[in-house]
Amino acid sequence: MTEARSRGLGRRPASAGILADAEAYPALHAEEGFTQLQGQLAGTEQGVAIARQAYNDAVLKYNTALQTFPWLFVAWLGSFETLEFVHTEDPAAQQAPAVQFASSS
Repeated sequence: MTEARSRGLGRRPASAGILADAEAYPALHAEEGFTQLQGQLAGTEQGVAIARQAYNDAVLKYNTALQTFPWLFVAWLGSFETLEFVHTEDPAAQQAPAVQFASSS
């Protein structure tokens, strides 16, 4: 697995916390709005993961091209620099936000 592909592994999706809360509130499963929310969150997370992977793949291809002939000379003449992969060093940014559901009494 390349370095670009290994980035992002081990992240906990935001929907994991919501699904855990749903287990505590069985009535939420019956709510159509909650089901739609789950689907939207899963779709959004998947879209972000795909976009991050596509960007990291493009960066890997670009950085490799800068180090190979003949692009090495073009990069040197044009002062091109390597790009950074998308990743986060902040542990708080890797955590899914906490979602609290109020119980209806």
